[in-house]
Amino acid sequence: MEYPSWLVSCQPLVPLESLVEEINRIYHSFDAVNYDAEHLEIRLLWPGLWAEMMKNLPQKKWRILDFGCGTGFEAEQALQTLNSNTDFIVAYDPSPEMLAQAKRRLGDDPKVIFSSDQEAIRTHGPYNLMITNSVLHHLADIEETISNLQSHLSDNAYWLSGHEPSARFYKNAECVHLYQEYAVYQERMKWFRPDRYIGKIKAAFGWNSLSATAHKALEYGLFAKLPSAIVIDRLVDFHVHHLEDEINAGRGLDLTNIQSALNPQWRLLWSKTYSYLGSFSEYRASRRWVHRAHLLQKKFPADGANFCAIWLLSNPSL
Repeated sequence: MEYPSWLVSCQPLVPLESLVEEINRIYHSFDAVNYDAEHLEIRLLWPGLWAEMMKNLPQKKWRILDFGCGTGFEAEQALQTLNSNTDFIVAYDPSPEMLAQAKRRLGDDPKVIFSSDQEAIRTHGPYNLMITNSVLHHLADIEETISNLQSHLSDNAYWLSGHEPSARFYKNAECVHLYQEYAVYQERMKWFRPDRYIGKIKAAFGWNSLSATAHKALEYGLFAKLPSAIVIDRLVDFHVHHLEDEINAGRGLDLTNIQSALNPQWRLLWSKTYSYLGSFSEYRASRRWVHRAHLLQKKFPADGANFCAIWLLSNPSL
C-alpha cells in the first residue's frame, strides 16, 4: 500500500499497514486508562445497540472471538445478553494496556480467555461468532484482516461489527451542513470550557496521548522525522474524517463497498446507522441541536455518521 500524501513528509520507515498497526498499539497504551471515561457512548448508546444486534442471533451455543476487545465492552455485552448460551470468549487485543482494562471490567469470569498473542486465536478456534467494536477504522487493510480471521471461523459463523464511521454521512449535503454548523458553534463555545485550555496545554508540552505516541514512534524507528499530533491522529483513526477538505474524499467506511469486497463469503444481514452530529457526541449537545439531529435521522435513516452491522459467513471456502 502506498503512503498517503499527508504522511510522506514525516518520512515513515516501515510499510503503511505495519505503521498503522504499531501506531495504534502505542497510542492505545497511553489511552487505555481513560478510554471508558472519555467515551460517553460506552455507557449511554452502545449497550442498546449491541443488545439489539444480539437479539437477532439464533439460539445456540456460541464460541466467540472478540477481535480487538479493547477495554472489554463487547465481551461484557455478550456475557450479559447471550448469558448461558456463551460457551467461551477469546478476548484478543494487541495492546496489553487495553487488555488489562478488559480484565478489570470482566473480572475472573472463567468463560473469558484474554490474550495479546494472535496465536491464541488459532489455538481456540474455530469460532461461530466474531465480535468487533470500533475496530475496522483502525485497520489499514480491512479486507485482508477479515480474510485472515475467516480461516478461524466455522461454517455459517456470524460477525457483529459495532461503531464504525460511515462515509454516507459525509456524502449527504444536509448532514454535512448541520455538522459544520455545530462545529462552528463548538468553536465559539470553547472559550467557556476550561477543559479545552487544559487540553491545549497538554498538547503543547507533549503530555497528551497523541504527542506521546509521536515521540515513541520516532524513538522506535517508525519515522525519520517527528510526526505531528495530527498525523498520529489520522493514523490511529485511519478511516475517519479529519479535515474539512476531505469530507467528500472517501473518508469513512461504506457498507455497500465493504459488502462488495467481502462478497460472496460474507452476507450483510442487518445494519443500523446513528450519530447525526458527525464526530460530535449527541449526548454532550443541547436540546436544540439534538432535535435537529433527530430530524435528520428520520429523514435519512441510512446516513448516520456511524453504523453497526450483522454479517453471516455463507461461503467460507471461496
